[in-house]
Amino acid sequence: MFDQSPVCYLFSNTDFRVCDGVARGDPLACSDALVMDDIYQFSTDAVPVGSLGLGAAADSQPESRLTFMTQHGRLVDILVVPSKSGILRFLPLSTLDEKHRYRLIAAQTVGLEDAFANFATSGRKQLQSV
Repeated sequence: MFDQSPVCYLFSNTDFRVCDGVARGDPLACSDALVMDDIYQFSTDAVPVGSLGLGAAADSQPESRLTFMTQHGRLVDILVVPSKSGILRFLPLSTLDEKHRYRLIAAQTVGLEDAFANFATSGRKQLQSV
């Protein structure tokens, strides 16, 4: 698990895979290729592949916002961020824990303004809870 510092880590889509459901074994994908109610797990050996900040907005346009629910009822939002080179990455808007499983409950395509509004809201809530 990673600390809750203000750094925005991007992870490879292969670090978040379906562990139970229709697409079992598949990595995180763009919203149009996902199956609702599939259950995902964060890899125990995941390492950030980069970071995202306001200066990176021109290079990284979020494609979708995904909402997951843990087995304890906590909601977790993730932004799917494809790079210009086609590599799919994701930005968790709250802490992911490899011990939890995450059920996909919603997927929506988002524009850049929506994505950063979601990020700003989640970041503010996260800082208030520390």
